Amino acid sequence: MQKVAGMLFALLLLLLLLCVSNDTHANVKSTSYEMMLIGSEFELCRSSATHFCRAKDVLAFRVGNNRSAKQYKLAISQIEKMMHVSQWNPNRQALRYDLHLLFNAIAKRAGTRILSHAQLLSVWKSISIRRDGKALSGYSLFLSMSESELAMILDHLEFAQLDHAGRRYKDAVIIDKSEPSMSITLAKQVIDMAKKGDAKPKVLVATVGYRDSYLDVDAYVSLFNQMGGEASWLAIDASLVQLIADKNTCNDLTKYRADILNSYDRNRIYKDLVKIQHQYCMNPSLFNQQVASADAIVIVGDDPKLLNKAFIVNGRESKLLTQIRQQMNAKNLLVVAAGKMARGMVSKGNQGAVILGGNSEYAMLNGTSSLVQKRMACEDYGSCESDYNSVVYQQGGIGLLDFPLIDTQVSSRGNIARLARVAHDSKLMQSVAIDKGTAILLNEKNGALNFQVVGESGVIYLSFKDAKPSLTDINYHYFTPGDDVSSSLNNVKVIYPEWKTVAKDPQAQLAFYNNLFYGDNYNRFSEQACVINDQTWQGLAGRNKKFLVKLSKTPSSQLQMGGVKIKNDYKFYCSISALSLSLTRN
Repeated sequence: MQKVAGMLFALLLLLLLLCVSNDTHANVKSTSYEMMLIGSEFELCRSSATHFCRAKDVLAFRVGNNRSAKQYKLAISQIEKMMHVSQWNPNRQALRYDLHLLFNAIAKRAGTRILSHAQLLSVWKSISIRRDGKALSGYSLFLSMSESELAMILDHLEFAQLDHAGRRYKDAVIIDKSEPSMSITLAKQVIDMAKKGDAKPKVLVATVGYRDSYLDVDAYVSLFNQMGGEASWLAIDASLVQLIADKNTCNDLTKYRADILNSYDRNRIYKDLVKIQHQYCMNPSLFNQQVASADAIVIVGDDPKLLNKAFIVNGRESKLLTQIRQQMNAKNLLVVAAGKMARGMVSKGNQGAVILGGNSEYAMLNGTSSLVQKRMACEDYGSCESDYNSVVYQQGGIGLLDFPLIDTQVSSRGNIARLARVAHDSKLMQSVAIDKGTAILLNEKNGALNFQVVGESGVIYLSFKDAKPSLTDINYHYFTPGDDVSSSLNNVKVIYPEWKTVAKDPQAQLAFYNNLFYGDNYNRFSEQACVINDQTWQGLAGRNKKFLVKLSKTPSSQLQMGGVKIKNDYKFYCSISALSLSLTRN
């Protein structure tokens, strides 16, 4: 029956030929927006990571003196350093001993060769050693390690990419302005919104959400400089903030970085950036001066927990965060958060939740846990091994946005039930999920969240109808590019662009889906609303089809559709307001 989906979109093509816009993604230069939240990280063509590059760009990187992907060298001095007893927990000393033997054996095999990441892991997993007459495989030892232990080893083995004078090769970025990707289009949007008059806007890049806060500095500074800004690094991270709060000497930064960020031996790789951070450590008022003169701050990273640690110290909001909020509220500073950092902008404490991981099926089977509950549980069981399926959330974000819950890339990963269940279990009445390559430009006014959708996909908005949340009656909305939304609890108003029209007399055949927690199946399932006459439709989800997902049109439902021309093709959108969503066991 899923082949019917192709017929559905063929009909959608016919219905929308008369309501197509040539303006793919309108540029917004309004100063009324104070924040931009992007549903995914910026995908850049960079010399250290070329998977978003064209073939000719990869060749161009080889000509210049640019940083390449991480390289590794099995230097005995580094092996001794990373295998020192002080680097390992007391209960991991037996593993440390075995790994020490293993890496000495790997060093003998690899010699002085420089290895790629793949080459290092290949030789690591393929080699075997003998201890006390027993064979130990490198692969079994690899599987025995925690993520933090693996990160520590890779950091120590990383080879410093330096020129003949000992200067660090920098990560280069190539931007195709003639046919820009969506990431480049959104980066240009940042510059346009931050610009005031003829001067270049000053853009601060804060890499606070990365374990290695130095790794992406070059790429993001280069990106916003090339887009027409004057970009610089805001050299803040959780380790530096905690050190300053503890009033310890700046010479302890290496130790703090290891303890808080699980980041090691960075001075050997990024000597110039460490020096900059040391200067800010000696004079923290430089941070305030930098923010005071900025037009925009772009916050990037992949770990929302590190975002909180960088701006909320010992349970209290930092002075820098207070300054950022004040300048943002005064419309003097545009705050941009990309990918998982967008999740961390939400309300502080028990008024907000930051989703850290997990999937829809686990959420429906076992519910969700706060980070504190998860830690208590794993302490009780004596094990805290990573469980990538369990749905865990952190109570509260940094509070730059007075909104309870934001998730990202839900539509493409089947995480609709994860979003709904975290909101339900946390008793948070509203939630938003931003798709990949999509952004919301927003402000808050008179208790309402006002936002416009830009980019290539859409934004989910959920709300519960009363003070007792129920998974069987959720207000479901899906807004797409060009939609202007004003939302407060159970009160959503939408202004649609002219190129979208009301779906009239839809006659498409309903497509049936039986795996709605996989990929973008749920998104396609819900977008049928614009082209079918059915008032209620349902599908199955989860392994063994354990769950039933049902959508229903209501008297308040609004359905608008339209398309945009992209080069020689068309992309069609269905904007949905006020459907009823039900998630139950089958």
